[in-house]
Amino acid sequence: MLGTTHHPSPNTPSNAPPFVISQRFFASLIGVIAFGLPTFLVFGSLVGGCFRNSLSHNYYSSFFGDVFVVSLAAMGLFLFAYRGRDGRGGLEDKLATVAGIAALGVALFPTEGDGLDGKACASRAFVDSVGGVSFELFANVWMLHVAAAVYVFGFLAYYALFNFTKVHSAESVDAHGNLTPAKRHRNRLYRASGIAILGCIALLGLHSWIGHGWTFWHAINATFWIEALALVAFGTSWIVRGRVFDTVLLDSAAKGVVRLTSKVSN
Repeated sequence: MLGTTHHPSPNTPSNAPPFVISQRFFASLIGVIAFGLPTFLVFGSLVGGCFRNSLSHNYYSSFFGDVFVVSLAAMGLFLFAYRGRDGRGGLEDKLATVAGIAALGVALFPTEGDGLDGKACASRAFVDSVGGVSFELFANVWMLHVAAAVYVFGFLAYYALFNFTKVHSAESVDAHGNLTPAKRHRNRLYRASGIAILGCIALLGLHSWIGHGWTFWHAINATFWIEALALVAFGTSWIVRGRVFDTVLLDSAAKGVVRLTSKVSN
């Protein structure tokens, strides 16, 4: 009818709210995977009695190899999706995207050797379980693995030390422009995580450079434990960045206020 204004249905696609996932959610997922992967591999190695020379050598395990590859691939995909405060096309987005590619590289390009040093252990079908011939995707593929791993760890250290410690929102400062106690605590964790990652990189680099004759290194599976520490530090910083604990505490506090209000009103 003429003169009648058409009002679109509230359920039409044009009025549907956009599907938005918080960047903190992505940060939390990345952190949980990074924290959980070495924890799971350490537990599996303790139970199975078979420590490989490094976390990456779990690629050759019949079961934990799948866990290793899938976890790093998931981490890489979440890094692709992570935009940071700058949004799409910003510096954070670009660095995280390259880190996502590198994480996929660590997962898909195997390191050299099966990492068993002659120990019998369950392995993939294309690997001699007693430490003989190991699968090689193509010649010198381990170089891509190492380069990708170095970039990922370097990216993580940079983010923890120089990005996460910045003030990204008004809630991190008080009325006088000073950092809030919560932000100062988070920054301490970020810096500790970044320093731990850099320390791990330095130790691994030192061994690679001059430590080929260090018999104790493989005897105590030093590379395995150092890489595990680096990933735990990485996971801790990203879990803190995602404010997982903040959310839990705020939810608990809100529930406590509701219960207290209910008691007072009764």
